[in-house]
Amino acid sequence: MKKLLIAALLLLGLLGTAPAGAQTAYAPTPPPGGTGPQAGEIALGSFVAPVRSTGRHGAAGSYKANPTCATQCITSGVAYGRGPGARLVVTTDTPATIRIIVSRDGYYRMISSNAGATSLSADFDDLDADTHYDGFVSAVDGNGNIANRSGSFQTLERNVHVVFNEADIHEAPYGGDPFYGQTWFEGEKGDSYATGDLEDGTVHVGAQALHEDDTDRYLWVGYELTQVDDSVDLCEAEVDPDEPEVGYGNCSYSTTAWLADGELDLDDRPDWATDVNDYWISGTMILPGGNALPGGYGSPLNFSIQAAVRVTFT
Repeated sequence: MKKLLIAALLLLGLLGTAPAGAQTAYAPTPPPGGTGPQAGEIALGSFVAPVRSTGRHGAAGSYKANPTCATQCITSGVAYGRGPGARLVVTTDTPATIRIIVSRDGYYRMISSNAGATSLSADFDDLDADTHYDGFVSAVDGNGNIANRSGSFQTLERNVHVVFNEADIHEAPYGGDPFYGQTWFEGEKGDSYATGDLEDGTVHVGAQALHEDDTDRYLWVGYELTQVDDSVDLCEAEVDPDEPEVGYGNCSYSTTAWLADGELDLDDRPDWATDVNDYWISGTMILPGGNALPGGYGSPLNFSIQAAVRVTFT
């Protein structure tokens, strides 16, 4: 659901082979990640045993197992949400070689432990957000006994918040005021309105705070700015078009700046971000350029907007 907020910045080599054409990635010695949640992770629940509590993020179930893999030695398998990906943790009550396979249509990946492990923490960082995946676990003890478990999990939903409030004017056809602004966000337009005055090359466009739940990985957001020539006696300016405009009216000029030309990667979490499911990134809304020319080259109304983007996963 879209809404406008007024806010401040606030597994399987020994049991089979991968399907034809599947891409398989191996990590023979995954780094230890512990068996509990890490900073910022959300427990998605168990993916190898029945979930004994309701709700998508309920606590994982576990079951009693015999101390060998002849019957069952896999004691738990928990998925933790990490952005659009997941960290899967499997534990056993017997030293074994543990393999985890995650798959769905068009996707297959296996990660394996060394022999003699009693836990495996594996990051599957190439998953899609808000998507159902099947999980399969095998454990092979030192005597060759095999235990298997299977299940599924759902990755987290990606949400985005975009905030900006100023437009830096680089060129303007009529010099000063007035200006009108309009947001374009994820295919929908906002209402056209009169902006603040031009001061020291900056137009205050008001506190714009946009929010979208379950959004795509690449953001689509633009801001259309129209300047009106107030020296004209009879003005027929169009300041509320059905789609972004570029060009002159009889007394106005309109153009639209885009946030990274629609290619801002919301999953590009900064290295300094401590939370994998809640972080800020930034982008500059600019007029698209041509070939090697700078953005907005040749436009009589040339501007840019710095935007702060908050990405959350729930």
